[in-house]
Amino acid sequence: MKQYGVEAPDKIALTALAEAGRIDGLTLYAGDAAGTLAGTRLDLVASMTVDGVAFKPGEVVRADKVDRLGLVADTAPAFAAGQAKTALVTLTDGRKRSVKFVVAVARPKATLIAKSVVAPPSPGLPVVLTGDTAISQDARLTFSLRAEGTRFSAGDSVEIATADGKTTTSVSSGRGLTVQNDRIAVATVEPGKALGVSAHGPLKWRLVQNGVAGDWVPLTTLVRVPGVTGVTCAETCMLAGTDLFLIESVAANAGFAEAALVPEGFTGGRLRCRNRLGDAVPAVAG
Repeated sequence: MKQYGVEAPDKIALTALAEAGRIDGLTLYAGDAAGTLAGTRLDLVASMTVDGVAFKPGEVVRADKVDRLGLVADTAPAFAAGQAKTALVTLTDGRKRSVKFVVAVARPKATLIAKSVVAPPSPGLPVVLTGDTAISQDARLTFSLRAEGTRFSAGDSVEIATADGKTTTSVSSGRGLTVQNDRIAVATVEPGKALGVSAHGPLKWRLVQNGVAGDWVPLTTLVRVPGVTGVTCAETCMLAGTDLFLIESVAANAGFAEAALVPEGFTGGRLRCRNRLGDAVPAVAG
């Protein structure tokens, strides 16, 4: 900076700061260890504290020109619904912002009571999945829920999703969900149809009430099953059918001794006899 009448210019050190953006609000449900900030440039958030409880930031999600940033504490703070609080947000450059919020009512919660599976008759030889933790992609799944700390109503829904959350479906009153009473609800779904032919692996569910979703809870494992039309044995046993690429390996004994791996992308119609499905669930044909 040079002043009029002064020969030598003065040097002033300046610190350039990134645009701070804005913080629109914080959502924190009673009983939760995680909250969500909404605003812009939330990638600049380094930490947050509420009443001395520290929250660490996760990944920023951008949608409709708004950032959403999840922050998690080591343990859930003992905040009650309706309490007015102030969060202190620290940015990466050291600047601080305060955010006033009201602790929201606890998210809906339910527990799984029971579940049952009905599979349609197989046109060929039946493929039996071992254990009771998996269902085939053409089966119908029915499961019952008990409300915990809330009450079921006709406006509720239950979401079902794959483990990665990329494929989801939901059931609601009159469309797969029956509210027996304010404590018990029963959901029925055909996951293979609802989630698509490529869906497989662990499934999870959660209760949604008034647009607020509860925690995800494990449900079952969805398995894509090949069609087995026959098994013949001479010196070796051969298995014939369709979609045999869904099989990971085949063997002549339940222990899968000397099992033969099915080549990736296999398009043939015959394999050797006892099989293990590519979705990692043992199965027996015949």
